[in-house]
Amino acid sequence: MAKKKEVDAVDAVPVMRGLLIHSDGSARPNPGFAGWGIHGYVYDDKLPTKGTGNSDYVLTADDYMSKTVKATLPNVPLVTPVKYIDGMGAVPPNAYNYDGTRSTNNAGELMGAVEALKVALENDVTKVRIWTDSNYVVGGFTHALNWRKNGWLKKDGGVPANIDLWKEYVELYDQLKAKGVDLGINWNEGHSGNFGNEMVDDLAYAGMRHSTNGVFEKKIIESLPEGYWKYETNRHPFLSHRRMYYNTVPGSYREGEYCLGEHDKDDDLAGKRQANGAYAYVLLDEPEKVLEEVRKYSTRLADGNDTVMIARLDYIYRAGVHDMITSYGGLILSKPKDARSILDAQLRDEKELVTKEHNPPLLIHRCVDELSQLREILVDFKAGKPGMTLTDLTPLIYESLIETTKKGEEKTINKIKPEFVVGTSDLDAVVNYRHPDGSLRQTKIQLLLGLDLLDRNALKRIEELEPEVCLVTWPEEPEAFRYATIIKVKGAIGIWAGVYSNMRLVLD
Repeated sequence: MAKKKEVDAVDAVPVMRGLLIHSDGSARPNPGFAGWGIHGYVYDDKLPTKGTGNSDYVLTADDYMSKTVKATLPNVPLVTPVKYIDGMGAVPPNAYNYDGTRSTNNAGELMGAVEALKVALENDVTKVRIWTDSNYVVGGFTHALNWRKNGWLKKDGGVPANIDLWKEYVELYDQLKAKGVDLGINWNEGHSGNFGNEMVDDLAYAGMRHSTNGVFEKKIIESLPEGYWKYETNRHPFLSHRRMYYNTVPGSYREGEYCLGEHDKDDDLAGKRQANGAYAYVLLDEPEKVLEEVRKYSTRLADGNDTVMIARLDYIYRAGVHDMITSYGGLILSKPKDARSILDAQLRDEKELVTKEHNPPLLIHRCVDELSQLREILVDFKAGKPGMTLTDLTPLIYESLIETTKKGEEKTINKIKPEFVVGTSDLDAVVNYRHPDGSLRQTKIQLLLGLDLLDRNALKRIEELEPEVCLVTWPEEPEAFRYATIIKVKGAIGIWAGVYSNMRLVLD
């Protein structure tokens, strides 16, 4: 047998661990409310064995590099990310101040650099590259060294602005250099398309918004590389409608309770009777954090005043919007410059609204009335109220199959029936209803997916949650009834109805 080769100590190539990080500051107005942000990655200085998941950029020890540029510079070595770091916070006006009440953009820029140095110290790295678009931060370091020699005073005996931050900046810098860290603090042009700078710019803005709202707790999030660039909103299948309605009075809703709807493209026409108008009342055991943050923001601004808000779920659940609100809270929202109401909200300078106050009320009371009725029906259903006329639709949508697990165990699972292909728009069902003479009868109804119940894709997504689907009917007039669909799954229940097209006449 051949002798196993032993690895000689000189054969082992040490892996250097480093940090690439961008810092930024923001103030509106300047001076005014200020915040800071940091974004970057800790890396191992070795060739990656797989892609990062970012479709446009690769990682180097000095910064992000576009794949287009990398193709022209094949000899630039890539690095392997260990974790990504994102952080933001508000600049306390009473700590680093302009006039005792307001902060400046320079304070935000400097505080961002300080936080970046803290991250460097907290991680066992031997090389650090910090990027900032602030000449104040990069150029002021030499001045800070002179101020320290002069007892932290300027030549004229005056106290430098942001003196406490400069002291912290120099002390952290010295600590890193004493550890032998290869430290570089570099300038890059802001708003020039630099990827890292654009990332951190959004975070600094979030910090400024927290300052505006009087919240001064910093938040730093460390994320593993796997899946970092492929953000999933994990939107619950029950939240399939594009709009959510809510009141701004505290206690008017509870967490996990959502009133949803579809209406005309013009939100001012919410409540207009049209054939494709639909509503849903949903209860989730696990509240959707992003929606709770949006509602808390409106309720906070309303300050006890009662008004009806419309939230745009189709926009809120876009990956970038969802990520920012979920990670840093509803306080990062702001009023658009041309807003009709202080409760109208957007994410930074985006054109799309996140929320809109429905004022004047116009037809919104119809939405409220219809959703209130659906809520009452669902409450009665959950309570097992006798006399409800129900039809089990589960066998029409799902089939029960026996599946064998890897351990050889058999379990029953629900699968959506093969005929429900992508694009399926309706379902024919024979349903029960109560005739005016008191007898139980049946009739055929065509249910529209996405209107009278969930759409096909949502029905597919809930098949592993043990779905139970039933249709409930109730008398509307002596010779007519209405209907809605109730769906129950693990951790959630909801009711759906096309309220302007769900009346059926009773024909003998």
